[in-house]
Amino acid sequence: LSSGALRVAQERWRRSGVGDRVKSHHLSLYDVASLGQKFDYINCVGVLHHLPDPVQGLRALADVLAPGGIMHIFVYAEFGRYEIRLM
Repeated sequence: LSSGALRVAQERWRRSGVGDRVKSHHLSLYDVASLGQKFDYINCVGVLHHLPDPVQGLRALADVLAPGGIMHIFVYAEFGRYEIRLM
């Protein structure tokens, strides 16, 4: 994630009214445990399949998911975004 993309995300959060409840961190997915907290909701869209070791990335996320938390994962392949091409 580039710093520019992070700025865009932060602006979107601000405009949607959740900017005061969302924190962003610029670090490797593999290092998410260094934040020292558990998360109730993890939304990982279009990331894991680009990692050198997707399984390690998934484990890193699972390790910081709070008990009873929800993890949303979206990965795509050749036809994974087919519905978007139809628009």
